[in-house]
Amino acid sequence: MARIAQSSIRGGGCLWSSLWKTTRRNLSSCDSADTGTLLTREVARWTPLVSHLQTLKQRTPLAILGLSGGVDSAVAALILKRAGFEVAPVFMRCWDAAHQGDQGASSDDPWCASEAGALNSAENVARSLNLQPVVRLDLTSEYYHQVFRPMLDAYGRLGVTPNPDAAFCNPCVKFPALMECAQRYGADVIATGHYARVVNQLNHAEEPPHMLRAVDRVKDQSVFLCQLSAEGGSLPASWRKDGGGGGGESDAPRLAFPLGHLHKADVRRLAVEMGTPAVAACADRISSRGLCFVETTRNGAAYQQRAQLQQHRRARAEASLSYAKRESFGAFLARQLTDELAMDEGGARTVVVVDVDPCNSRVNLFDDQECPTVAAARRTAEERYAGCRVIEILRDDAARNAFSLTVGQRMRVASQPHAYYLVGRESVADGAVSIAYAVAGREHAALRSQKIALCRPIWLDGVGPALEGGLELDVVVRWRHGVPYDGIAARISSFGDDVNGISCSDSTSRGFAPSAAHFASAHARFSRGGIHMLLQAASSSECFDAVAPGQVVALYEHAGGDDVRILGGAEIAFPIL
Repeated sequence: MARIAQSSIRGGGCLWSSLWKTTRRNLSSCDSADTGTLLTREVARWTPLVSHLQTLKQRTPLAILGLSGGVDSAVAALILKRAGFEVAPVFMRCWDAAHQGDQGASSDDPWCASEAGALNSAENVARSLNLQPVVRLDLTSEYYHQVFRPMLDAYGRLGVTPNPDAAFCNPCVKFPALMECAQRYGADVIATGHYARVVNQLNHAEEPPHMLRAVDRVKDQSVFLCQLSAEGGSLPASWRKDGGGGGGESDAPRLAFPLGHLHKADVRRLAVEMGTPAVAACADRISSRGLCFVETTRNGAAYQQRAQLQQHRRARAEASLSYAKRESFGAFLARQLTDELAMDEGGARTVVVVDVDPCNSRVNLFDDQECPTVAAARRTAEERYAGCRVIEILRDDAARNAFSLTVGQRMRVASQPHAYYLVGRESVADGAVSIAYAVAGREHAALRSQKIALCRPIWLDGVGPALEGGLELDVVVRWRHGVPYDGIAARISSFGDDVNGISCSDSTSRGFAPSAAHFASAHARFSRGGIHMLLQAASSSECFDAVAPGQVVALYEHAGGDDVRILGGAEIAFPIL
Protein backbone atom coordinates (compact mmCIF):
# COMPACT_ATOMS: atom_id res chain seq x y z
CA MET A 1 0.00 0.00 0.00
CA ALA A 2 1.31 3.43 -0.90
CA ARG A 3 2.40 5.58 1.98
CA ILE A 4 0.19 8.60 2.52
CA ALA A 5 2.25 11.74 2.12
CA GLN A 6 -0.12 14.24 3.70
CA SER A 7 -2.98 14.04 6.16
CA SER A 8 -6.06 16.20 6.00
CA ILE A 9 -6.11 18.93 8.60
CA ARG A 10 -9.60 18.20 9.88
CA GLY A 11 -10.00 14.79 8.33
CA GLY A 12 -6.94 13.04 9.72
CA GLY A 13 -8.62 11.73 12.85
CA CYS A 14 -6.64 10.44 15.81
CA LEU A 15 -3.37 10.36 13.89
CA TRP A 16 -3.48 14.09 13.24
CA SER A 17 -4.55 14.84 16.82
CA SER A 18 -1.66 12.82 18.20
CA LEU A 19 0.87 14.46 15.88
CA TRP A 20 -0.35 17.91 16.75
CA LYS A 21 -0.25 17.34 20.51
CA THR A 22 3.27 15.95 20.25
CA THR A 23 4.38 18.92 18.18
CA ARG A 24 2.88 21.42 20.61
CA ARG A 25 4.73 19.75 23.49
CA ASN A 26 7.99 19.94 21.57
CA LEU A 27 7.42 23.60 20.74
CA SER A 28 7.03 24.53 24.38
CA SER A 29 10.75 23.91 24.88
CA CYS A 30 12.06 24.55 21.38
CA ASP A 31 14.97 26.79 22.46
CA SER A 32 16.87 26.43 25.72
CA ALA A 33 18.34 29.95 25.58
CA ASP A 34 16.98 32.56 27.97
CA THR A 35 14.91 35.29 26.36
CA GLY A 36 17.63 37.93 26.70
CA THR A 37 20.12 35.80 24.80
CA LEU A 38 17.45 34.85 22.29
CA LEU A 39 16.54 38.47 21.56
CA THR A 40 20.21 39.48 21.28
CA ARG A 41 20.80 36.67 18.79
CA GLU A 42 17.85 37.66 16.62
CA VAL A 43 18.75 41.35 16.68
CA ALA A 44 22.32 40.47 15.65
CA ARG A 45 21.01 38.81 12.48
CA TRP A 46 19.90 42.21 11.20
CA THR A 47 22.90 44.29 12.29
CA PRO A 48 24.91 43.70 9.07
CA LEU A 49 21.97 44.85 6.95
CA VAL A 50 21.46 47.96 9.11
CA SER A 51 25.17 48.85 8.82
CA HIS A 52 25.14 48.22 5.07
CA LEU A 53 22.11 50.45 4.53
CA GLN A 54 23.46 53.19 6.78
CA THR A 55 26.65 53.30 4.73
CA LEU A 56 24.69 53.18 1.48
CA LYS A 57 22.04 55.77 2.35
CA GLN A 58 23.90 57.89 4.91
CA ARG A 59 20.91 57.81 7.23
CA THR A 60 19.02 55.49 9.56
CA PRO A 61 17.39 52.81 7.41
CA LEU A 62 13.59 52.87 7.26
CA ALA A 63 11.52 49.67 7.51
CA ILE A 64 7.87 49.48 6.47
CA LEU A 65 6.27 46.86 8.74
CA GLY A 66 2.84 45.32 8.39
CA LEU A 67 1.56 45.62 11.96
CA SER A 68 -1.62 43.60 12.54
CA GLY A 69 -1.97 43.96 16.30
CA GLY A 70 -1.03 40.32 16.89
CA VAL A 71 1.96 38.90 18.70
CA ASP A 72 3.92 37.98 15.57
CA SER A 73 4.08 41.43 14.02
CA ALA A 74 4.59 43.01 17.47
CA VAL A 75 7.71 40.91 18.11
CA ALA A 76 8.88 41.61 14.55
CA ALA A 77 8.63 45.33 15.37
CA LEU A 78 10.57 44.77 18.60
CA ILE A 79 13.42 43.01 16.76
CA LEU A 80 13.66 45.60 13.97
CA LYS A 81 13.61 48.50 16.41
CA ARG A 82 16.32 46.96 18.59
CA ALA A 83 18.42 46.27 15.46
CA GLY A 84 18.51 49.99 14.60
CA PHE A 85 15.76 50.43 12.02
CA GLU A 86 13.37 53.35 11.98
CA VAL A 87 10.07 51.46 11.83
CA ALA A 88 6.98 52.80 10.08
CA PRO A 89 4.06 50.48 11.00
CA VAL A 90 1.26 49.96 8.51
CA PHE A 91 -2.16 48.66 9.57
CA MET A 92 -4.13 47.21 6.67
CA ARG A 93 -7.88 47.29 7.06
CA CYS A 94 -9.31 44.63 4.77
CA TRP A 95 -12.97 44.23 5.62
CA ASP A 96 -15.91 46.61 5.76
CA ALA A 97 -18.90 45.22 7.64
CA ALA A 98 -21.12 47.36 5.41
CA HIS A 99 -20.36 44.87 2.61
CA GLN A 100 -22.74 42.55 4.45
CA GLY A 101 -26.11 44.24 4.51
CA ASP A 102 -27.50 41.99 7.24
CA GLN A 103 -24.77 42.64 9.76
CA GLY A 104 -26.40 45.60 11.42
CA ALA A 105 -23.35 47.76 10.69
CA SER A 106 -24.00 51.49 10.73
CA SER A 107 -22.63 53.76 8.03
CA ASP A 108 -20.53 55.69 10.55
CA ASP A 109 -19.00 52.58 12.15
CA PRO A 110 -18.50 49.89 9.49
CA TRP A 111 -15.54 48.28 11.26
CA CYS A 112 -15.78 44.62 12.15
CA ALA A 113 -15.09 44.00 15.82
CA SER A 114 -11.93 41.97 15.28
CA GLU A 115 -10.26 44.66 13.14
CA ALA A 116 -11.22 47.49 15.50
CA GLY A 117 -9.56 45.64 18.37
CA ALA A 118 -6.54 44.83 16.23
CA LEU A 119 -6.04 48.49 15.28
CA ASN A 120 -6.15 49.53 18.94
CA SER A 121 -3.55 46.86 19.78
CA ALA A 122 -1.30 47.92 16.87
CA GLU A 123 -1.37 51.57 17.93
CA ASN A 124 -0.53 50.63 21.53
CA VAL A 125 2.45 48.60 20.32
CA ALA A 126 3.68 51.42 18.09
CA ARG A 127 3.53 53.95 20.92
CA SER A 128 5.21 51.66 23.43
CA LEU A 129 8.14 50.86 21.09
CA ASN A 130 8.51 54.46 19.95
CA LEU A 131 7.73 53.62 16.35
CA GLN A 132 6.43 56.12 13.83
CA PRO A 133 2.66 56.75 13.94
CA VAL A 134 0.64 53.89 12.48
CA VAL A 135 -0.24 54.35 8.82
CA ARG A 136 -3.79 53.20 8.19
CA LEU A 137 -4.41 51.66 4.80
CA ASP A 138 -8.02 51.16 3.73
CA LEU A 139 -7.90 48.09 1.48
CA THR A 140 -11.56 47.14 1.88
CA SER A 141 -12.43 47.70 -1.77
CA GLU A 142 -9.39 45.82 -3.05
CA TYR A 143 -10.00 42.97 -0.63
CA TYR A 144 -13.66 42.71 -1.51
CA HIS A 145 -13.10 42.60 -5.27
CA GLN A 146 -9.80 40.71 -5.43
CA VAL A 147 -10.15 38.26 -2.52
CA PHE A 148 -13.71 37.95 -1.28
CA ARG A 149 -15.49 37.92 -4.65
CA PRO A 150 -13.07 35.44 -6.31
CA MET A 151 -13.41 33.19 -3.27
CA LEU A 152 -17.21 33.21 -3.55
CA ASP A 153 -17.00 32.46 -7.26
CA ALA A 154 -14.61 29.58 -6.61
CA TYR A 155 -16.85 27.98 -3.98
CA GLY A 156 -20.14 28.77 -5.66
CA ARG A 157 -19.60 28.40 -9.39
CA LEU A 158 -16.30 26.57 -9.90
CA GLY A 159 -16.86 24.09 -7.10
CA VAL A 160 -13.30 24.40 -5.77
CA THR A 161 -11.98 25.37 -2.34
CA PRO A 162 -9.09 27.84 -2.66
CA ASN A 163 -6.92 29.19 0.11
CA PRO A 164 -7.74 32.93 -0.06
CA ASP A 165 -4.54 34.07 1.68
CA ALA A 166 -2.18 32.21 -0.65
CA ALA A 167 -4.10 32.59 -3.90
CA PHE A 168 -5.52 36.12 -3.60
CA CYS A 169 -4.79 38.14 -0.47
CA ASN A 170 -0.99 38.20 -0.16
CA PRO A 171 -0.06 38.41 -3.87
CA CYS A 172 -2.93 40.69 -4.94
CA VAL A 173 -3.67 42.99 -1.99
CA LYS A 174 -1.41 43.09 1.06
CA PHE A 175 2.09 42.83 -0.38
CA PRO A 176 1.38 45.19 -3.31
CA ALA A 177 0.05 47.67 -0.74
CA LEU A 178 3.24 47.37 1.31
CA MET A 179 5.30 47.80 -1.87
CA GLU A 180 3.40 50.99 -2.67
CA CYS A 181 4.01 52.29 0.87
CA ALA A 182 7.71 51.54 0.57
CA GLN A 183 7.94 53.53 -2.65
CA ARG A 184 5.91 56.41 -1.21
CA TYR A 185 8.05 56.77 1.91
CA GLY A 186 11.38 55.75 0.42
CA ALA A 187 11.68 52.72 2.68
CA ASP A 188 14.69 50.45 2.60
CA VAL A 189 13.01 47.33 3.98
CA ILE A 190 9.54 45.77 3.73
CA ALA A 191 8.82 43.49 6.69
CA THR A 192 5.97 41.35 8.00
CA GLY A 193 5.48 38.87 10.82
CA HIS A 194 5.31 35.84 8.51
CA TYR A 195 7.31 32.75 9.35
CA ALA A 196 9.76 32.48 6.45
CA ARG A 197 13.34 33.56 5.69
CA VAL A 198 15.09 35.64 3.05
CA VAL A 199 18.81 35.36 2.29
CA ASN A 200 21.27 37.37 0.17
CA GLN A 201 20.03 40.64 1.59
CA LEU A 202 23.17 42.78 1.37
CA ASN A 203 24.16 43.13 -2.27
CA HIS A 204 21.41 42.34 -4.74
CA ALA A 205 23.68 43.26 -7.64
CA GLU A 206 25.91 40.25 -6.98
CA GLU A 207 23.22 37.64 -6.31
CA PRO A 208 19.45 38.08 -6.20
CA PRO A 209 17.71 37.26 -2.93
CA HIS A 210 15.74 34.09 -2.43
CA MET A 211 13.29 32.77 0.13
CA LEU A 212 13.77 29.87 2.51
CA ARG A 213 11.39 27.82 4.60
CA ALA A 214 11.07 28.92 8.24
CA VAL A 215 12.92 27.10 11.02
CA ASP A 216 9.58 26.28 12.66
CA ARG A 217 8.34 23.44 10.44
CA VAL A 218 4.79 23.64 11.80
CA LYS A 219 4.30 27.40 11.75
CA ASP A 220 6.17 27.86 8.44
CA GLN A 221 4.04 30.15 6.25
CA SER A 222 5.97 29.92 3.00
CA VAL A 223 2.95 28.20 1.45
CA PHE A 224 1.15 31.57 1.79
CA LEU A 225 4.05 33.44 0.15
CA CYS A 226 4.92 31.21 -2.80
CA GLN A 227 2.67 33.17 -5.19
CA LEU A 228 4.45 36.49 -4.67
CA SER A 229 6.28 37.92 -7.67
CA ALA A 230 8.10 41.08 -8.68
CA GLU A 231 6.29 41.01 -12.02
CA GLY A 232 2.95 41.06 -10.16
CA GLY A 233 4.01 43.95 -7.93
CA SER A 234 4.09 41.94 -4.70
CA LEU A 235 7.90 41.69 -4.42
CA PRO A 236 10.67 44.29 -4.79
CA ALA A 237 12.17 44.79 -8.24
CA SER A 238 15.39 43.10 -7.11
CA TRP A 239 13.49 39.78 -7.26
CA ARG A 240 12.85 40.07 -10.99
CA LYS A 241 14.04 36.94 -12.76
CA ASP A 242 15.35 38.93 -15.71
CA GLY A 243 17.51 41.06 -13.43
CA GLY A 244 15.63 44.19 -14.49
CA GLY A 245 15.44 45.82 -11.07
CA GLY A 246 15.77 49.23 -12.65
CA GLY A 247 17.33 51.97 -10.57
CA GLY A 248 20.23 50.04 -9.14
CA GLU A 249 20.98 48.28 -5.91
CA SER A 250 20.64 51.39 -3.74
CA ASP A 251 16.98 51.86 -4.71
CA ALA A 252 15.85 48.26 -4.21
CA PRO A 253 13.98 47.70 -0.94
CA ARG A 254 14.70 44.48 0.91
CA LEU A 255 12.11 41.94 1.99
CA ALA A 256 12.46 40.89 5.63
CA PHE A 257 10.81 38.28 7.83
CA PRO A 258 12.27 38.82 11.33
CA LEU A 259 10.57 35.70 12.76
CA GLY A 260 11.95 33.20 10.26
CA HIS A 261 14.54 31.80 12.69
CA LEU A 262 12.14 31.58 15.65
CA HIS A 263 9.59 29.08 16.84
CA LYS A 264 6.13 30.28 17.78
CA ALA A 265 6.67 29.46 21.45
CA ASP A 266 9.83 31.59 21.45
CA VAL A 267 7.94 34.50 19.91
CA ARG A 268 5.42 34.42 22.73
CA ARG A 269 8.23 34.18 25.28
CA LEU A 270 9.94 37.22 23.80
CA ALA A 271 6.68 39.18 23.82
CA VAL A 272 5.96 38.43 27.48
CA GLU A 273 9.46 38.65 28.94
CA MET A 274 11.27 41.16 26.72
CA GLY A 275 8.55 43.32 25.24
CA THR A 276 6.70 46.33 26.58
CA PRO A 277 3.35 45.81 28.33
CA ALA A 278 1.59 46.52 25.02
CA VAL A 279 3.70 43.87 23.25
CA ALA A 280 3.15 41.39 26.09
CA ALA A 281 -0.60 41.95 25.84
CA CYS A 282 -0.47 40.76 22.23
CA ALA A 283 0.62 37.31 23.43
CA ASP A 284 -2.87 36.80 24.86
CA ARG A 285 -4.67 37.76 21.66
CA ILE A 286 -6.17 34.99 19.55
CA SER A 287 -4.09 34.35 16.45
CA SER A 288 -5.46 36.28 13.52
CA ARG A 289 -6.75 34.63 10.38
CA GLY A 290 -7.35 35.92 6.92
CA LEU A 291 -11.12 35.35 6.93
CA CYS A 292 -12.01 38.15 9.33
CA PHE A 293 -15.35 38.58 7.58
CA VAL A 294 -16.53 35.27 9.05
CA GLU A 295 -15.67 36.64 12.47
CA THR A 296 -17.75 39.70 11.65
CA THR A 297 -20.85 37.60 11.16
CA ARG A 298 -20.56 36.19 14.66
CA ASN A 299 -21.03 39.62 16.21
CA GLY A 300 -23.55 41.14 13.81
CA ALA A 301 -26.82 42.29 15.36
CA ALA A 302 -28.92 40.71 12.63
CA TYR A 303 -27.23 37.36 13.10
CA GLN A 304 -27.72 37.53 16.87
CA GLN A 305 -31.40 38.17 16.30
CA ARG A 306 -31.74 35.21 13.95
CA ALA A 307 -29.99 32.99 16.47
CA GLN A 308 -32.36 34.04 19.22
CA LEU A 309 -35.33 33.11 17.06
CA GLN A 310 -33.96 29.59 16.87
CA GLN A 311 -33.68 29.11 20.63
CA HIS A 312 -36.71 26.84 20.65
CA ARG A 313 -34.61 24.35 18.70
CA ARG A 314 -32.12 24.11 21.52
CA ALA A 315 -32.72 22.11 24.65
CA ARG A 316 -30.71 24.43 26.85
CA ALA A 317 -30.25 28.19 26.91
CA GLU A 318 -26.48 27.71 27.04
CA ALA A 319 -26.55 25.84 23.77
CA SER A 320 -28.54 28.66 22.19
CA LEU A 321 -26.09 31.26 23.42
CA SER A 322 -23.15 29.27 22.13
CA TYR A 323 -24.81 28.94 18.75
CA ALA A 324 -25.40 32.68 18.63
CA LYS A 325 -21.69 33.30 18.97
CA ARG A 326 -20.62 31.01 16.16
CA GLU A 327 -21.40 30.70 12.49
CA SER A 328 -19.93 27.95 10.39
CA PHE A 329 -17.96 28.83 7.31
CA GLY A 330 -20.45 26.85 5.24
CA ALA A 331 -23.42 28.82 6.60
CA PHE A 332 -21.57 32.04 5.93
CA LEU A 333 -20.83 31.08 2.32
CA ALA A 334 -24.36 29.89 1.66
CA ARG A 335 -25.83 33.10 3.07
CA GLN A 336 -23.50 35.26 0.99
CA LEU A 337 -24.39 33.38 -2.21
CA THR A 338 -28.17 33.40 -1.68
CA ASP A 339 -29.01 36.19 -4.09
CA GLU A 340 -26.46 35.26 -6.72
CA LEU A 341 -27.21 31.56 -7.03
CA ALA A 342 -31.00 31.66 -6.82
CA MET A 343 -31.06 29.77 -3.55
CA ASP A 344 -33.99 29.74 -1.19
CA GLU A 345 -34.51 32.55 1.29
CA GLY A 346 -32.16 32.17 4.23
CA GLY A 347 -29.29 30.76 2.19
CA ALA A 348 -30.62 27.24 1.65
CA ARG A 349 -29.10 25.27 -1.18
CA THR A 350 -29.01 21.67 -2.34
CA VAL A 351 -26.02 19.38 -2.09
CA VAL A 352 -26.26 16.08 -3.93
CA VAL A 353 -23.94 13.49 -2.36
CA VAL A 354 -22.66 10.95 -4.91
CA ASP A 355 -20.77 7.76 -4.13
CA VAL A 356 -18.22 7.43 -6.94
CA ASP A 357 -17.36 3.80 -6.20
CA PRO A 358 -19.61 1.45 -8.23
CA CYS A 359 -18.65 -1.41 -5.91
CA ASN A 360 -21.01 0.10 -3.34
CA SER A 361 -24.50 -0.83 -4.52
CA ARG A 362 -26.85 2.09 -3.92
CA VAL A 363 -30.25 3.24 -5.11
CA ASN A 364 -30.90 6.77 -6.34
CA LEU A 365 -32.98 8.52 -3.70
CA PHE A 366 -35.12 10.78 -5.82
CA ASP A 367 -37.71 10.97 -8.56
CA ASP A 368 -36.52 12.64 -11.76
CA GLN A 369 -39.98 14.09 -12.34
CA GLU A 370 -40.16 15.52 -8.82
CA CYS A 371 -36.74 17.22 -8.66
CA PRO A 372 -35.35 18.17 -12.09
CA THR A 373 -32.32 20.03 -10.70
CA VAL A 374 -31.20 16.99 -8.73
CA ALA A 375 -31.85 14.80 -11.77
CA ALA A 376 -29.57 17.07 -13.79
CA ALA A 377 -26.94 16.74 -11.09
CA ARG A 378 -27.18 12.96 -11.24
CA ARG A 379 -26.73 12.94 -15.01
CA THR A 380 -23.70 15.20 -14.68
CA ALA A 381 -22.23 12.91 -12.03
CA GLU A 382 -22.75 9.84 -14.19
CA GLU A 383 -20.87 11.54 -17.01
CA ARG A 384 -17.96 12.05 -14.62
CA TYR A 385 -17.96 8.66 -12.86
CA ALA A 386 -19.49 5.59 -14.49
CA GLY A 387 -21.63 3.56 -12.13
CA CYS A 388 -21.89 6.23 -9.42
CA ARG A 389 -25.01 6.52 -7.26
CA VAL A 390 -26.74 9.32 -5.40
CA ILE A 391 -26.76 8.38 -1.72
CA GLU A 392 -28.04 11.55 -0.06
CA ILE A 393 -29.67 14.87 -0.85
CA LEU A 394 -28.77 17.57 1.66
CA ARG A 395 -30.75 20.74 2.20
CA ASP A 396 -30.98 23.58 4.70
CA ASP A 397 -28.53 23.27 7.62
CA ALA A 398 -27.04 19.99 6.40
CA ALA A 399 -26.32 21.55 3.00
CA ARG A 400 -24.73 24.61 4.59
CA ASN A 401 -22.44 22.45 6.71
CA ALA A 402 -21.33 20.48 3.65
CA PHE A 403 -20.84 23.54 1.51
CA SER A 404 -17.47 24.57 2.98
CA LEU A 405 -15.88 21.13 3.18
CA THR A 406 -12.74 20.46 1.22
CA VAL A 407 -11.31 17.22 -0.12
CA GLY A 408 -10.56 14.64 2.57
CA GLN A 409 -12.95 15.99 5.18
CA ARG A 410 -15.76 13.93 6.63
CA MET A 411 -19.31 14.54 5.46
CA ARG A 412 -22.49 14.14 7.43
CA VAL A 413 -24.46 11.47 5.56
CA ALA A 414 -27.12 10.40 8.00
CA SER A 415 -28.67 7.73 5.78
CA GLN A 416 -25.46 5.71 5.48
CA PRO A 417 -23.91 3.42 8.10
CA HIS A 418 -20.34 4.26 7.06
CA ALA A 419 -18.38 7.47 7.35
CA TYR A 420 -18.14 9.29 4.01
CA TYR A 421 -15.36 11.64 2.93
CA LEU A 422 -15.34 14.27 0.23
CA VAL A 423 -13.45 13.41 -2.97
CA GLY A 424 -14.42 16.40 -5.11
CA ARG A 425 -17.01 19.08 -5.78
CA GLU A 426 -18.81 20.45 -8.78
CA SER A 427 -21.51 23.11 -9.15
CA VAL A 428 -24.41 22.81 -11.59
CA ALA A 429 -27.53 24.86 -12.35
CA ASP A 430 -25.44 28.04 -12.16
CA GLY A 431 -24.28 27.13 -8.69
CA ALA A 432 -27.69 26.48 -7.13
CA VAL A 433 -26.89 22.77 -6.80
CA SER A 434 -23.56 21.40 -5.63
CA ILE A 435 -22.44 17.84 -6.34
CA ALA A 436 -20.33 16.34 -3.57
CA TYR A 437 -18.40 13.30 -4.81
CA ALA A 438 -17.69 11.08 -1.82
CA VAL A 439 -16.36 7.66 -0.81
CA ALA A 440 -16.85 5.44 2.21
CA GLY A 441 -13.74 5.47 4.39
CA ARG A 442 -10.81 7.84 4.78
CA GLU A 443 -8.40 5.24 3.37
CA HIS A 444 -10.25 4.89 0.05
CA ALA A 445 -8.06 4.90 -3.05
CA ALA A 446 -10.08 7.76 -4.57
CA LEU A 447 -8.49 10.09 -2.03
CA ARG A 448 -4.97 9.21 -3.18
CA SER A 449 -3.14 10.08 -6.34
CA GLN A 450 0.38 9.99 -7.66
CA LYS A 451 -0.05 12.82 -10.14
CA ILE A 452 -1.43 16.34 -9.88
CA ALA A 453 -2.17 18.75 -12.73
CA LEU A 454 -1.02 22.29 -11.87
CA CYS A 455 -1.79 25.60 -13.54
CA ARG A 456 -0.63 29.22 -13.44
CA PRO A 457 2.78 28.65 -11.82
CA ILE A 458 4.69 31.59 -10.36
CA TRP A 459 8.44 31.22 -9.85
CA LEU A 460 10.55 32.93 -7.22
CA ASP A 461 13.65 31.38 -8.76
CA GLY A 462 14.44 31.12 -12.45
CA VAL A 463 13.39 27.52 -13.03
CA GLY A 464 10.24 28.27 -15.03
CA PRO A 465 11.87 28.71 -18.45
CA ALA A 466 13.75 25.43 -18.05
CA LEU A 467 10.51 23.55 -17.35
CA GLU A 468 8.72 25.24 -20.21
CA GLY A 469 11.59 24.11 -22.41
CA GLY A 470 10.83 20.47 -21.64
CA LEU A 471 13.13 19.73 -18.72
CA GLU A 472 12.03 18.00 -15.53
CA LEU A 473 12.84 19.08 -11.97
CA ASP A 474 12.92 17.21 -8.67
CA VAL A 475 11.08 19.20 -6.01
CA VAL A 476 9.45 18.89 -2.61
CA VAL A 477 5.82 19.98 -2.42
CA ARG A 478 3.51 21.19 0.31
CA TRP A 479 0.09 22.83 0.33
CA ARG A 480 -1.17 22.63 3.90
CA HIS A 481 -0.13 25.01 6.63
CA GLY A 482 0.17 23.82 10.22
CA VAL A 483 0.79 20.15 9.40
CA PRO A 484 3.99 18.76 11.00
CA TYR A 485 5.62 17.15 7.98
CA ASP A 486 8.41 18.03 5.57
CA GLY A 487 6.53 17.60 2.31
CA ILE A 488 6.80 14.90 -0.30
CA ALA A 489 9.43 14.43 -3.00
CA ALA A 490 8.05 14.78 -6.52
CA ARG A 491 9.04 15.52 -10.09
CA ILE A 492 7.53 18.43 -11.99
CA SER A 493 7.37 18.83 -15.75
CA SER A 494 5.33 20.71 -18.33
CA PHE A 495 2.58 19.12 -20.38
CA GLY A 496 1.16 22.31 -21.87
CA ASP A 497 -2.57 22.47 -22.48
CA ASP A 498 -3.14 18.94 -23.81
CA VAL A 499 -5.46 17.31 -21.30
CA ASN A 500 -6.06 14.37 -23.61
CA GLY A 501 -2.65 12.95 -22.77
CA ILE A 502 -3.59 12.22 -19.17
CA SER A 503 -3.73 8.53 -18.33
CA CYS A 504 -6.51 7.15 -16.15
CA SER A 505 -5.20 3.58 -16.06
CA ASP A 506 -4.39 3.70 -12.35
CA SER A 507 -7.92 4.60 -11.33
CA THR A 508 -9.41 2.06 -13.73
CA SER A 509 -7.47 -0.74 -12.07
CA ARG A 510 -8.85 0.30 -8.68
CA GLY A 511 -12.43 -0.36 -9.72
CA PHE A 512 -13.57 3.19 -10.40
CA ALA A 513 -12.63 5.46 -13.25
CA PRO A 514 -13.19 9.19 -13.75
CA SER A 515 -14.27 9.61 -17.35
CA ALA A 516 -12.69 11.78 -20.01
CA ALA A 517 -15.54 14.23 -19.40
CA HIS A 518 -14.37 14.57 -15.80
CA PHE A 519 -10.90 15.70 -16.85
CA ALA A 520 -12.24 17.87 -19.67
CA SER A 521 -14.55 19.64 -17.20
CA ALA A 522 -11.80 20.12 -14.64
CA HIS A 523 -9.41 21.34 -17.32
CA ALA A 524 -11.95 23.87 -18.62
CA ARG A 525 -12.24 25.44 -15.18
CA PHE A 526 -8.49 26.09 -15.11
CA SER A 527 -7.75 27.02 -18.70
CA ARG A 528 -7.55 30.78 -18.26
CA GLY A 529 -3.96 30.80 -19.51
CA GLY A 530 -0.54 29.89 -18.23
CA ILE A 531 1.70 26.87 -18.61
CA HIS A 532 0.23 23.69 -17.17
CA MET A 533 2.50 21.50 -15.10
CA LEU A 534 2.41 17.84 -14.19
CA LEU A 535 3.50 16.92 -10.67
CA GLN A 536 4.27 13.25 -10.04
CA ALA A 537 5.30 11.56 -6.80
CA ALA A 538 8.96 10.59 -7.01
CA SER A 539 8.33 7.11 -5.62
CA SER A 540 5.59 4.62 -6.38
CA SER A 541 5.43 3.86 -2.67
CA GLU A 542 4.19 7.37 -1.90
CA CYS A 543 1.11 9.26 -2.96
CA PHE A 544 -0.56 12.63 -2.55
CA ASP A 545 -3.43 12.52 -0.10
CA ALA A 546 -6.71 14.44 -0.37
CA VAL A 547 -5.70 16.81 -3.16
CA ALA A 548 -8.06 19.81 -3.22
CA PRO A 549 -8.46 21.65 -6.56
CA GLY A 550 -8.10 25.40 -6.31
CA GLN A 551 -5.58 25.39 -3.49
CA VAL A 552 -2.00 26.57 -3.91
CA VAL A 553 0.91 24.14 -3.76
CA ALA A 554 4.32 25.42 -2.70
CA LEU A 555 7.35 24.03 -4.54
CA TYR A 556 10.72 23.69 -2.78
CA GLU A 557 14.11 22.60 -3.98
CA HIS A 558 14.87 18.95 -3.35
CA ALA A 559 17.53 19.36 -0.66
CA GLY A 560 18.05 18.25 2.90
CA GLY A 561 18.66 20.36 5.98
CA ASP A 562 16.91 23.47 7.20
CA ASP A 563 17.91 25.84 4.39
CA VAL A 564 15.32 24.69 1.88
CA ARG A 565 14.77 27.20 -0.91
CA ILE A 566 11.26 28.07 -2.08
CA LEU A 567 11.14 27.81 -5.86
CA GLY A 568 7.60 29.10 -6.34
CA GLY A 569 4.02 27.91 -6.33
CA ALA A 570 1.13 26.91 -8.55
CA GLU A 571 -2.59 26.30 -8.33
CA ILE A 572 -3.89 22.74 -8.11
CA ALA A 573 -6.12 22.09 -11.13
CA PHE A 574 -7.09 18.49 -10.37
CA PRO A 575 -5.60 15.23 -9.11
CA ILE A 576 -4.92 12.43 -11.57
CA LEU A 577 -5.99 9.21 -9.92
